[in-house]
Amino acid sequence: MATSNTASCFQLGVRFPDGTLQTTAASGGGTPGGSSGNVQGNNAGVFGGLPGSTIDFTNGLLALAPTGTGVALSLTGDGSGSDILDCSLNGGATVFSVTQLGTTGTIACFGDLTISGRVLDHSASPGLTGSVLTPLLNLSNVVVGVIWTPAFCAWSNLTGTIAITQAIPFNGSTPGTPDTSISRLAAGELAIGAGLVVGDYSGSLKLTNLVLGDFGSVPTSSSGGGTAGTVGQIAQHSGVLYFCSVSGSAGSASWNVVTMTASI
Repeated sequence: MATSNTASCFQLGVRFPDGTLQTTAASGGGTPGGSSGNVQGNNAGVFGGLPGSTIDFTNGLLALAPTGTGVALSLTGDGSGSDILDCSLNGGATVFSVTQLGTTGTIACFGDLTISGRVLDHSASPGLTGSVLTPLLNLSNVVVGVIWTPAFCAWSNLTGTIAITQAIPFNGSTPGTPDTSISRLAAGELAIGAGLVVGDYSGSLKLTNLVLGDFGSVPTSSSGGGTAGTVGQIAQHSGVLYFCSVSGSAGSASWNVVTMTASI
């Protein structure tokens, strides 16, 4: 079989449409760095593994657990009109988004938001006594605008309309340990008690002034008619005070006129 000493085009190299000529075969990608499963990156020209990172090639998962003291993940939006982070359901709509609003940031939650910790203001403080937190939130079914109590607030169990089984808590001297609460007794009735016990009215209410609205009529104890009442109840009608000494339904409750002496 005749042979030729003339080099073929493949022996000389491969010429690409742009005129460049490659005469050597491309080499491999190099040796991965770090531990198995590490995210790979360019570390001074060689592969390096990101410490604390793990890729689950079976389930398509990524975990970051930095070995240092820096921020695990830092995200920066590419413009004021772009979201910084969007979290979506599998094949569904966005349920959580972090975006830029002017020179500040805002978090949008497209559903219920459960907070198990404290809500802090812009200075990472739980707020001053009596101050109102009014963050730029776009939430549905969530209490927005919280009136702060001293030191800390425990609102983790309150979302949306307060239910019969919920109590509004107020912390005492120990942060995270409520010692006072307001809850519902019945329609139009509130209880002030201790801890988070719903219906507990063992507490007290201190006021500088108390103004009683007109009861609408004279509460009576007449059998077969009369006015229902609860022992301890005080009613005012036309400037006269009435005190209920025996609880009962209409006709069985006992009402008494409170004798008053004009102040000098």
